[in-house]
Amino acid sequence: MDNSSHFQNLLKLISPFLLASLLVACNDTMSDAKQEPVSNAQASVQEGLVGAVFGELTPDKTGFDSAGTISKDSRIKIKAEHYFALGSNGKSITAILAAKMVEAGLVHWHSRILDVLPELEGEIRDEYTTVTLEQLLNHKSGMIPLTDGDEAQSFEGDLPENARERRLVTIKWMLNQAPVASAGTGFHYSNAGYTVAGAMMEKLGNSTYLNLVNEWVLKPLDISAIMTMPATRLDNQPLGYLGQKNHLTRVDPHDEILLLLDDVISPAGSLCMTAQDYGKYLQWHLRALSGADTPLPSSYLDKLHALNNNEYALGWLMIKNSQNNNVVLFHGGETDGFTTTAVLDGAGKSGVFAVTNTASDDENNPWVGDLLEKKTLDLLVKNQQNP
Repeated sequence: MDNSSHFQNLLKLISPFLLASLLVACNDTMSDAKQEPVSNAQASVQEGLVGAVFGELTPDKTGFDSAGTISKDSRIKIKAEHYFALGSNGKSITAILAAKMVEAGLVHWHSRILDVLPELEGEIRDEYTTVTLEQLLNHKSGMIPLTDGDEAQSFEGDLPENARERRLVTIKWMLNQAPVASAGTGFHYSNAGYTVAGAMMEKLGNSTYLNLVNEWVLKPLDISAIMTMPATRLDNQPLGYLGQKNHLTRVDPHDEILLLLDDVISPAGSLCMTAQDYGKYLQWHLRALSGADTPLPSSYLDKLHALNNNEYALGWLMIKNSQNNNVVLFHGGETDGFTTTAVLDGAGKSGVFAVTNTASDDENNPWVGDLLEKKTLDLLVKNQQNP
């Protein structure tokens, strides 16, 4: 499950680096990573990753660089056509689903949990009765992080077979945990908040989260997603690895507890995509940010454009250079032995992302996330400075 303390540390640590070297004048073309003596993917595997795919994007071009294998025991090389667990980089997809429903008139950004789920009246703590959909999606609900499996032990017993009913049972438990802060008072990373938002949308759309995401969000973009670890559902897909460098343990794709947790918190980060499709997803963002008409909802884009420096909303962190007003959108995710990082120029001219079937298991030494963040940011700088 995602490491919230690492993500929150980014709010403090990533800005100085970006202001020093990243937020320069953006260019319309991208470099060819294959011209490098050692590609970013190759270098990342040499530094301990099992496999990795890097993507370089402009609104009309994509380039992929891959290295490593689908598992330590396999000779099958990682490719952009393979599926990767996105972790919390799927949060923006949940936010787009919410925006689609807002624009369809099914809900409002300021709709409260009980406005959509009145059956929870009297069943949740008073502190959550005023929490809105937008607060849930901006990590301002005050709900527990739900980033550690130990937090979820209380609902690992008998649960309904129906996915939507199971989510209602589990969010009731989440909404009865003491808040970590008062709603609306600040950023407090919470998978629980996104899980509740997902349950609200399942009620509004009268379907499961995965079906809604594929039909409402991804199909118009000509891409699709599956749920949880890729190797759980498909053959010859990457297996996730967890641990410190040179001490990695394979994550069992059939682990019942992990699968349960993935299912329960799927709106917070259990989607999987091919690296190729994730690149297309980000490319649609570049097109929209550059002013082109896209299937992405305008209310979602408007809220991204309205972000202030070091502010988070709808699955993205915005970082701004006060000297020239250039901005980037950033997000990192980690789950089930997979790690994802994406960074987009706020003007929509270029972007870089990386996915790997490797993740760290120590929040005090998030070496995989640190590695991907440095390489993606360095690559974006290189592309901007050397068109």
